[in-house]
Amino acid sequence: MFEESNILDFFLVCFKCNYLTIVQDALANFIEILDDIPDTLLRKKVHDFAPVLKEKLQIAMLDYDIDEEYEEKKILVCNNSCWLLGELASKFPT
Repeated sequence: MFEESNILDFFLVCFKCNYLTIVQDALANFIEILDDIPDTLLRKKVHDFAPVLKEKLQIAMLDYDIDEEYEEKKILVCNNSCWLLGELASKFPT
């Protein structure tokens, strides 16, 4: 299924989105299917994902006001970006 689709490219587009709700949902869904994605396919994209996730971490960690709904999205994006980076690092340590 994954080999015939461009789903990893689709997720990358979602990760680059400026709307944190879309980024958050994409991160959560990607984490859910991560173990089902063949390592050979994922390895081809891991270097594309890492800089985008790092950028989202930086955006999410900027000044925030926890009482604002948008700020809560920043925290969720930060959490899931960290989680996904950790999952990718454990799958591909080099």
